[in-house]
Amino acid sequence: MLSSVSFARYDHDHRGHEMLKTKRTFLSLWLSLAVIASALQLNAQYLKNQPLTLGEKGVLTDWVLNAPQAFELSAAEPGIAFRVTTAVNPVYNCGLAQQKIRLPKGNYRLSLTVAVESDAKLFIAVRTDEADQKKRDAGGDIWTTLKAPETILEKQISTGADVTAQIIIGIGFKENVGQRIVLKKIQLKQVAIMKDESPQAVAAGAGHEYDGIMLEKEKRSEKKTIETEVTVDETKVLRTIDVRVLGAQWNWITSQNYVDVETLAIKSGFLTALEGTRIPLNRMAGTESQFFRWKWAIGPLSDRKTHQLVSWEEETVKAFGPVEWVKTCQSVTPGAHFSWTLNMIKDSPDDSADLAEFFCGDGTHPRGETNWARLRQQYGLMETVPVDIWELGNEFDWERNNKRFIRSEDPQIFPVQGYIELCRRHMAAIRSVMPQAKFCAHAASGDWAYRARKWGDWSEWHREVLKALGKELDYISFHPYYLGAPVSVMEKHLGVIRDDIRSITGDNRIKLFISEHAVWPNQDPGMKEWKDSWFKTHALYGCLGTAHFLNRMFQNPEVVAATYHNVNGGPWGMVYWDQASSNFWRTGMADTFQVLNRSLGREVVALEVSGGEDAKPNDHFSITAMNTGGGMNIVLVNREEYSQRQLHFTFRSSYTLTNETVLTAEHKYAYNTANERRIIAKDMAHSDVGFRTYLMPAKSLVVLMLKK
Repeated sequence: MLSSVSFARYDHDHRGHEMLKTKRTFLSLWLSLAVIASALQLNAQYLKNQPLTLGEKGVLTDWVLNAPQAFELSAAEPGIAFRVTTAVNPVYNCGLAQQKIRLPKGNYRLSLTVAVESDAKLFIAVRTDEADQKKRDAGGDIWTTLKAPETILEKQISTGADVTAQIIIGIGFKENVGQRIVLKKIQLKQVAIMKDESPQAVAAGAGHEYDGIMLEKEKRSEKKTIETEVTVDETKVLRTIDVRVLGAQWNWITSQNYVDVETLAIKSGFLTALEGTRIPLNRMAGTESQFFRWKWAIGPLSDRKTHQLVSWEEETVKAFGPVEWVKTCQSVTPGAHFSWTLNMIKDSPDDSADLAEFFCGDGTHPRGETNWARLRQQYGLMETVPVDIWELGNEFDWERNNKRFIRSEDPQIFPVQGYIELCRRHMAAIRSVMPQAKFCAHAASGDWAYRARKWGDWSEWHREVLKALGKELDYISFHPYYLGAPVSVMEKHLGVIRDDIRSITGDNRIKLFISEHAVWPNQDPGMKEWKDSWFKTHALYGCLGTAHFLNRMFQNPEVVAATYHNVNGGPWGMVYWDQASSNFWRTGMADTFQVLNRSLGREVVALEVSGGEDAKPNDHFSITAMNTGGGMNIVLVNREEYSQRQLHFTFRSSYTLTNETVLTAEHKYAYNTANERRIIAKDMAHSDVGFRTYLMPAKSLVVLMLKK
């Protein structure tokens, strides 16, 4: 959900991402322990469940003291005691640093036992010289609060390669001054497969989608190899593929940074960064759509009016407007189609009708004094713009207590009725220009948000909309932000909407449009702020989460379109601007969509999956088979971090494997930067006649192309 009062999730994107990049040496998440533990050797004294001890002359064996003048050091029973006398900034420069040690590739569990007199803070970080070539941090740092009398910190860790590493423990917080902190034990055990640390629910963190929600931890397989049988029935078609399922949303706010204000052309580097990534359906936009005034953002820059899209920005002229957006989309994807979210707060129904003429009119029948279609042509768009979907506002249910959404004389009217009233007015206005226009009303937030806010039954919103507007609508939209709640939960919500469409309207003519979707970056334990988790959305973790969701949507015949949130906004972006180098760079999400676009066939066909425990499709594994005319494409997503899959296929016809594409990275939280591409998609040619088996790597997106 994109609340109008929270753009933290939506539009802090560039600032937030830059903050992550520039501060990631001392801010991030628990994954840092993955390589922190790598810094420790199995035969080291302090890894054998022994207490830390002082050596001769008070020297701590195998560790270096940082800022020893800021604390007093003494022996404890067991362990080493620190009494902080002076706060040190940065805090990681006060405490312990392990001597650099070589650690081989492997999986481990790290345990640190700490005793405190009252609540205290602790910082843990890792620095690695990966492949002994260039120094890196290991994906993030830990900031945590210790509870008296004793805290045991445990973390599952994994190294994808041999590394030289160093663990750092920082205690120089001002809150620790006067405190006695005892580091009692450090232990590292090698394990074959990671297990969940506990079955307890975890807080989903800040932002508004999952405020205050407790989510169950994901269950992972404990098997190294999961044997899986797949039987494909090429004769049974589940659905025809609609390429619009691989659409994406754009952002009015950050797009302003990507246009040349002199020429109003998109900067070439942006187009280069997106090269090869098709976006067949382009949505504009989310929350800020209800504040964007399209008439104020067309024509010469000198004629445009200033307006404000978010509370923290000043009123400015918008150089990136509707014309610039359409041109950009058509440059990225020739033949692109569009979905426009109507501003039903600040624009009148007449404004919406004028917009329909501006985009879709031929100039021969203007509806008023201004020939909007001729203006479009004058501004450089000679052809009509293929607007497939007119979306009726954005997430009005999130403003159910905000009367600015209610255009009614009765201030007590239930907000959905106010929404319905606005929908009717804007639909009628657009149909006066485009009788065949197709409209989409939105469903409400998922039940997790409704339950947390005691709003009642989330489905009440879309049921009222369907009862009132069912005959006039073509789509219902839903905004699933998964991981957060797993994809399977999102599918249940889609099933509720599908069933309600049939029961209320009498048929399944109205289809589902997933007009926003993305991985929700949960705030993990040890993170100081929600933004510390934002990188997860476009790390391998996020890429596989989104690929898994879309792979499931490929198989759902009711879902005819989806727009990923988003191309260039929030922490979810496909492309970002690097201020230091003045260059655009692409995240792994751009490559994910490039791989998925190439995977599309004509029709999705039936298949059955069997085998032992964990074999069947679940929240970590999905598989889709598509006819291509001359063969078949198999799309596989394996979110398991450590478990590979041995797949055994049975087909009605005989096939030759001709190409294998694998998108993966060294670890699940690896993410691209302006200087390095860590998420890689590799194409490998094959000539495997009579293809029957495939060993799928852990944490990967795979596309297998077969020919008859």
